[in-house]
Amino acid sequence: MEENIIIAIDDVIDITNDDRFQNDMHKLISDKKSTNVYLLLIGISNNKEKLSSLQDNIQIVRIDKQLDKTIIQHIFDDKLKDIINKKSIIDLTYASKTLTILLTIYATRNNLIIRNLKNEISTQQTKLTESEQSHYELEDVVQEFNKYQYESALKLLHKSNIKPKEKKKLENFIIFYKHYDCLKYYTPNVNQLLDLEDVKDVSKQLKNNINAIRQFKKKNFTGYSYRIANNISNAHRRMEEEKYQEAILKLVKATEIIALTRLNSYGIDKYYINQEQLVEYNIPDNFIKSIHDNDKLAVNKQYKLLSLLEDNIGKLFIIYKNKGYNIIHIHTQCISNDYKPTKQEVEVYYNITLRLALELNPDIEKYVEETSFPKLEVK
Repeated sequence: MEENIIIAIDDVIDITNDDRFQNDMHKLISDKKSTNVYLLLIGISNNKEKLSSLQDNIQIVRIDKQLDKTIIQHIFDDKLKDIINKKSIIDLTYASKTLTILLTIYATRNNLIIRNLKNEISTQQTKLTESEQSHYELEDVVQEFNKYQYESALKLLHKSNIKPKEKKKLENFIIFYKHYDCLKYYTPNVNQLLDLEDVKDVSKQLKNNINAIRQFKKKNFTGYSYRIANNISNAHRRMEEEKYQEAILKLVKATEIIALTRLNSYGIDKYYINQEQLVEYNIPDNFIKSIHDNDKLAVNKQYKLLSLLEDNIGKLFIIYKNKGYNIIHIHTQCISNDYKPTKQEVEVYYNITLRLALELNPDIEKYVEETSFPKLEVK
């Protein structure tokens, strides 16, 4: 197994006029013939020209990001995954203080050696204090939770040195939202989730979410409104994850409930519709003849019926459909042809669904907010 030396530099450090850097690099290459040398460049701008002469002997790994502890760990994992082995060394000679801290955490987690070019030191000698380590571990767990990566958050949590009492509360909290996100609802013991010592208070949003769960079970206008809002919130989370096909699925579900709820206000049940009932509403014969008694109306037909009832929701849906924005069609495309909608397409359908929901219930944005998940923040 060959030794890999990774020399970290970020744009806080200027090596453009640093002869020592050039001398160190040439000496390292000549002394270590069997060693792979990598330069890990973070947000480098001014140093590119100076590094060009080293391209033939040193492999360069670029990270075009500014240092940010909330994202840099995952970038390290991605950029260094094919380089890191048990003999890897991370060199901090040309790293800024911020990069030194981030790489120390990364090296500690991966049991790597870190050093300076002249004074080699092991990770054990640079180990963070127990409190610092716990703090950074908590930040990693929170970051995964905020990205809706619950399994990953739980794995990090179980491996962490976070206080047992805090760890258990945070575990219960994550599991609750993991189930909620999969539409598996239960009402938790709030005392087992709240008062996380090192996390900023999110009790208000947690209680909103629990209240929403109670509303989902009700078969009335408010209950249906909360279910519509929950699907819209869920779609928004999928959009954040760039899971656009799943987002369309949730938006279609919201669209279906909107139509069902509005039809109910006319005393029409989409599952048991009959022709006589439609005659009473003066629906045109050609539409009546297109259905059979006790047909289950497809969503497109539900909205068509609403438009024939001179209902604003139905009219809006038909306007969007006639302009080429038919969410039912794009959903069918996603399922039957594995069509992958773009971010822009999904944003359009998100806004259309929200507009239809607002026509049904002007308070729907409040419900969407109440069904949205809290974002954790470490104190």
